Amino acid sequence: MKGKFNYICKILLLTITLFFIPNTLFANMIWPAIYVIVSYERFWYLIIITIIIELLSIKYFLQINYTRSLLISLVANIVSATI
Repeated sequence: MKGKFNYICKILLLTITLFFIPNTLFANMIWPAIYVIVSYERFWYLIIITIIIELLSIKYFLQINYTRSLLISLVANIVSATI
């Protein structure tokens, strides 16, 4: 009787682990991502404006040409987005 009870408990624990916990984890990871994507689609022009502001400030402070300051700004934004 005790062996059968342990077997049922293990099956029940496995069922809870496989079905209920991952769904909660996936929901916690997907909803914030949806909010971020919607905000990017709604305010996409702000990304371009900030890159232009960064380009101008990098050009002013480092005294380099526009092409190089654009490259620095884009690389910094790509690294920031991946981290």
